[in-house]
Amino acid sequence: MDERHLIVNVTSDASQYAWGGILYNPSGPPLEARDIWREDVRDKPIAVKEAIALVNTLKAGKSLLSNCVRGRPRGQPNAYPGLGKTGGQE
Repeated sequence: MDERHLIVNVTSDASQYAWGGILYNPSGPPLEARDIWREDVRDKPIAVKEAIALVNTLKAGKSLLSNCVRGRPRGQPNAYPGLGKTGGQE
């Protein structure tokens, strides 16, 4: 399997009732994802909702991001040692 590197921009946002995000794909149209919060998430602090919104956006773009090296471009120092080549924990 050939290794490929993909740099994407991600934005996400959360409100009291819903979340949304956009994954900007350099080789195609942006992927947009949004949904209302499940009842068990509605009462969480906004900072937690913001983090969950980011995770949900990345999960929505999973097929776009598959077969990509995550972490750092080849030859660049790794600013996030926990990510490495595997992207950290799933």
